Amino acid sequence: MNVPINTYRELSEYLSNLGAPRSGYVRVYRGQTKDYMSILPTGLRPGAARRDPVWRYWSALASRELLSPEDRAVPSEEEAVWVEAIAQHYGPGSTFLDVTRSLDVALWFALHESRPISASHEIGPDGSSEPTQDIPLIEQCWEYVRRPENPRGYLYVFDLPEWDGTGSPAHGQLLDLSSRPTLSKSSRIRAQHACLLAADPAINSGNLAAFLRDKPIPVSLPMDGAPCLDALTDAMFPDPTQDPWYDLFLSIPLTWLVDGGAGRLKLGRPLPVTCYRYQLDHKTREVLARLKFITPNPVYPAVVDDLSISLTNASSDVRQFCGEDATRILFEAPVLSWLLRVSQEMWNPAILRTDLADAVEAGDLIDCSQRERIGLTNVFMEFSPLENTDWYRITGAKPDVQSLRALWLVSHDDCFGLYLFPQQIGANGPEIAHRGPFEFSFDQRFGTLWRRDPGKACLVKSEWKSLRDRTFWIALSILRALSPAAKADPFALSQTRQDDGTYAITVPIRRAIAQLRRVVESRSNREWYVARNPVNEDPFFPGIGGPYVGTLRFDAQVPWAQIDPRLVQRLIAEKLPRNDS
Repeated sequence: MNVPINTYRELSEYLSNLGAPRSGYVRVYRGQTKDYMSILPTGLRPGAARRDPVWRYWSALASRELLSPEDRAVPSEEEAVWVEAIAQHYGPGSTFLDVTRSLDVALWFALHESRPISASHEIGPDGSSEPTQDIPLIEQCWEYVRRPENPRGYLYVFDLPEWDGTGSPAHGQLLDLSSRPTLSKSSRIRAQHACLLAADPAINSGNLAAFLRDKPIPVSLPMDGAPCLDALTDAMFPDPTQDPWYDLFLSIPLTWLVDGGAGRLKLGRPLPVTCYRYQLDHKTREVLARLKFITPNPVYPAVVDDLSISLTNASSDVRQFCGEDATRILFEAPVLSWLLRVSQEMWNPAILRTDLADAVEAGDLIDCSQRERIGLTNVFMEFSPLENTDWYRITGAKPDVQSLRALWLVSHDDCFGLYLFPQQIGANGPEIAHRGPFEFSFDQRFGTLWRRDPGKACLVKSEWKSLRDRTFWIALSILRALSPAAKADPFALSQTRQDDGTYAITVPIRRAIAQLRRVVESRSNREWYVARNPVNEDPFFPGIGGPYVGTLRFDAQVPWAQIDPRLVQRLIAEKLPRNDS
């Protein structure tokens, strides 16, 4: 068909003559030849974005905020595939093709085009503008308008089987999004009658053209008789007051992000979320009202003057530490949140003390050939807002959000000092607290960590029960992640008690799964270091590991938590070739 159809009646008759596909009429949003045929000459394929594991991890966690207690009982792994729908509609996209069952929705997208709009904001204290404190923020949002110059669009009709929900969806199967509890809270998905179409890149490079019912159907304005063609943008993209998922993403506070091109930190959203400009101004204001900047940010300048501690090691040597000398590390991904999911019995606290480096090499973000030795015996770690999923509570009648914003960790041989900086955001605004110093020591004879709380004389065993102990263990595991030595993870991948009472244990062996890159804070020119995955330079996220050496599998008389680190080191030395150990 070369002549475009421009009336709703003619289009309905044409589709009726095609006959009903197995899963009903399924049509591509934004079904434009330039998007799917010209740019991709091999055929019709998804606009596949590279998977963002941090985005998907946070979305899966955040989904629990929207579900009823009964729905939360569904294992999170069963919901993993449905998070792709959230990624497709709110964030970086997915490897699925975005389709709909609704002819009216398909026509709306086919005959509208999206345009980027840059919006500039000044973020700062309440009240009149103060240039010395205000921070510029430039965001991009999108608006939809009728096609003015080329009023032609295209519809694609597929004939598809539906995925039955078992295993992974196969190439060419349709995912109906209407029945999932996780997605029922998405007003956007409901408004767009949205579905997803699976594409397997191993099958014809993911080409889905074989499932087309007919050639692309050209349509054009005026499309007389179409009932929804004049709908406003907010009909397809409900504003955050109507869409809990949109509200969740917009409510994450702004933070300092790396401007990769400049090697400096800039203010931005920690997760990429697509924002829309509405024709109705009050709906656009609802989007802007959710911009949050939680002070102090960063935390370090607000607390550094109070940071000092002395540690005495087993040989009675005393070492003084000051916060102004700390190596400042900024985490862009939710490291605390992910590591807190590891159960107590899977940790080996004695291994946490091994393979810690006093210093590592760090490269400049722009010119990695510029390298320097960075000390790790005095570190200040600043965490991402992505550690929390409940930021939307700040806008409630009784705001109550608590987060661990940062920690300060120092070490002197087998002695450690720890300060925690939790923040509570309530009716009186954000309040930063100082918790510490907590002193930890390692007993090599028994492989035990001990803790002394502020003002206390006695020692207590450090266990995975309190926030201060869990945070200390995680902080040590992060430092181990920076060490270039081949070593076992501090927590086992699996352990099984066998019939004879012994344990079958599996532990990954890795090298440095994080490397530091130097960046500069724009306002103060203060140097920071961001932790990056050395394989792809993405922000360090423990959920995807890093350089992988191998897997250590062995039988033992005791569970992993009680294994002597010397045994593990010996097994690693035996397993690895000499030139790799």
